[in-house]
Amino acid sequence: MTLISVLVALLVERFLGHLQDLRRFDAFVDFSGWLRRRFFQSPPWDGAFGVLVVLAVPVVITAVLQDWLSSWLFGLPELVFSIAVLVYCLGPRDLAADAESYQDAAGGADESLVYRAADRLLGGQLPDSGDREGAAVDGVFSQSNTRLFAVLFWFMVLGPMGAVLYRCATVLRQQGAPDESEFQNVAVRFHSLLGWPSAWLAGLGFAVSGDFEGALTGLREGRTTRLERFFDPTAGVLVDAGRGALGLEADSPVDASTVGLAMSVVWRTLGVWVFLLALFTLAGWAA
Repeated sequence: MTLISVLVALLVERFLGHLQDLRRFDAFVDFSGWLRRRFFQSPPWDGAFGVLVVLAVPVVITAVLQDWLSSWLFGLPELVFSIAVLVYCLGPRDLAADAESYQDAAGGADESLVYRAADRLLGGQLPDSGDREGAAVDGVFSQSNTRLFAVLFWFMVLGPMGAVLYRCATVLRQQGAPDESEFQNVAVRFHSLLGWPSAWLAGLGFAVSGDFEGALTGLREGRTTRLERFFDPTAGVLVDAGRGALGLEADSPVDASTVGLAMSVVWRTLGVWVFLLALFTLAGWAA
């Protein structure tokens, strides 16, 4: 069931990208905001306990629905539910579409279009100055974890409630700046912790999908500057591995076409993940 859900969800993500407009999390934002205003103004709620309570509600609801649907029609409703949840939790924007939009805009003369395309690709984290093309390439690699790999990883581990857990943690992390409150600090750290295993697995996948030695060298060299932030996937795990997989040095020139090459590495890595999932699935059936 997991393999089928992942395959269908990725096909939907690739060919029905306009569904991203339906991925709205306003209800969860309103709910978490209401809980924080009403109850989470002081310890122990304003911290780890509060974050766990907020995230537990959608996860438990998902688990209850999945369990209820599993007893109907030989599990077919559960399969449909799993696919729908996974499709909903990916993104929320289509990474491939944003990368293509940036390439198209960069080839034109309208600077405002390039700015908007870069803003969508980088998730609103535009560089203040400097190499925008380089930032776009790095954005493809770093955003691939938030939009794809981490959601898929937790779906494979915990099923639909795993995908819901990661997506809600991402939404919660984006509701405020670090150091705004202890609640927000914990939300940021918890989101980073959830993204850590998939970031490293994706980095190894980049090595398989591109320049193997270059990607591993990038991971090794980058690790020496990230020891104090080892569990933070935004510290460069994916960027180091991705740039290495493309054979890019620190001073290598990049242009808009490199964004497409970076996206190709991401797609090939997804193919590696699906292939390994299929092997594990077949091995389980054979056993």
